[in-house]
This record gives sequence, structure tokens and C-alpha cells, in this order.
Amino acid sequence: MQGIIDDQLPINDLFTENLSLVLQSYTKKSVVVRCDSKDVFLNPYGFAHGGFLYTIGHIAARNMALVCLNRHMQVVQSTCQYLGMVHSAPITAEAKLMSVFHEAVVCEAKVYDGKGELCFLQTLILQDTTEDGVELVFPKKYKGKTESNFMNTGIMAKGLKRTFDDVCHIGAPYTDAKGIHVQTDLYSDTSSDRGYVHQGVLFTMCDNCVAACVGMLQKKRPVTVTASIHYLLPAVKGPITATGSLLRAGNKLAYYDIIVRDGTGKKCCKAQFIMNCTDWPPQIAAMLKKMGF
Repeated sequence: MQGIIDDQLPINDLFTENLSLVLQSYTKKSVVVRCDSKDVFLNPYGFAHGGFLYTIGHIAARNMALVCLNRHMQVVQSTCQYLGMVHSAPITAEAKLMSVFHEAVVCEAKVYDGKGELCFLQTLILQDTTEDGVELVFPKKYKGKTESNFMNTGIMAKGLKRTFDDVCHIGAPYTDAKGIHVQTDLYSDTSSDRGYVHQGVLFTMCDNCVAACVGMLQKKRPVTVTASIHYLLPAVKGPITATGSLLRAGNKLAYYDIIVRDGTGKKCCKAQFIMNCTDWPPQIAAMLKKMGF
């Protein structure tokens, strides 16, 4: 636990700084990370983005490994349960050490809203950081503006300056002969401490992609129930593309696979989502129909 300075996170890359994350407290087996800025975590509906809830837990888990075990580790797998919508700050994530088995560490992360209610639960497997053996492309400086397909519709909550999609520089979904996709690139302000695309950004791409799949394929409103992700390789070159495919659709639940590839064509991660699919309100359904969804 040596080397802690004030409330600064030991693993504090530029993406983490942009999220205004700080170290709230720590013990021998846990770390609590806090976000006070509501401006960085909202989705277009006006509550916390599922990708942000994942990301703050992910960052808390990595910092727990370094603070409590003095081990610089990467997340290789995570399973998530969404327990409720989050509207209020501060959002806190407590990452607690569960077990250590040689090079692998199991961590549980709990995310709480501003009222102290548990809203998101993760189990993460981490392993010691090793040399990746890949050539890193120097990240670009982001100069554009994220264009959301939700803009100028009744779906977008009023008064939002930006959303977590904007922070992650994730563009609007699009379709082609291969399926439904969302894209980003390798930018300096969304890179991890290793110089690759932050794993929280990759998960958020998957989250956005599956939401687009539910909206475009099933014409329904997407609500994530559970998700799991396996990180296979670092994303070292843009553009980075997430592609979704429907596995099975029931009366209310739908099962999706999401594959993310970087600019080299290699698979970076694979995610599975279980979605609760409900009807849109009539006025929003009419707007989406005009937009071609």
C-alpha cells in the first residue's frame, strides 16, 4: 500500500483522468474508487451508461491488484449483472479481493449510486501483465465530435452536454452486408496505461452494439440483464469495430454475441449479452420508424 498520494489512483491513465475518478479509500483487501462528475457517465437516456458502470468496476479491480497485492495486472474476463438504473452521483465502485491462484486473481466489484444503493455487480479475473509481443501504433489525438443516432429525437435526454459515448468517442451504429456495427479508433485520451484502447472502451462498444442490434433487428427498447466479456488481444490499431449477432430471441429475453476486431482484423474481445427487450413508447417508435429503424 506504499506510494499512495492523496486520492490519486496508482493506475491513472489519461482515460481514467478524463472520467474524474479518484481513490476514495483502501484496505488490505479492497479499494474504493469514486466518480463525482455526472457529466461523464450518462447515456442518451439521462442515466448512467452500462459501459461506465463496467468501466469504473474494471478500473477499481486493476487498482486493487496493485494497491493490495503490489501486482500490475490486466483483466482477462468479467461477468456482470445490472441491478438498477443510476441517476445520481457520486458513483462508487468497491473492488474486493476474493482469491489468488498463482498468476490469476479473482475480484468482486460492486458499484453503488449516489444514494448508496447497489446497482451493478461484477466478477473479474485478472492475470499478471506480460509483454504483449505486438507493435503499438501511436494513438491519434481526437479532433472530431461523436455523432449519435439518438440526437434530435425524443430519446435523447434534454440538457445533456455530453454522454459516455462522447467520452469514449464511439460513433453511431451502422449496417452493411456483414451485420450491425459500431466503431471507434485508437486515441490518446481513450488509451490505457499500456497504450492500447482501454478495455472499458471496448466493453462500452459491445454495450452500444448490442443495444443497436435490439433496436434495429427486434424494433425493441434494450435493457441489459447480464453480460460477460473475454479479452483476447489488445486493440493496437484503428479502426476498432464491434459487430453483433443475434443468437436467440424469446418473448422478452434475447441473447447476443458481440465480436470486436481492431484495424489488423484480429479479434480483441468477445462478449455475450442477455437483453430484456420491451416496446418503445409510441411517440419514440414513430420517430425511429422515420429514421429507418
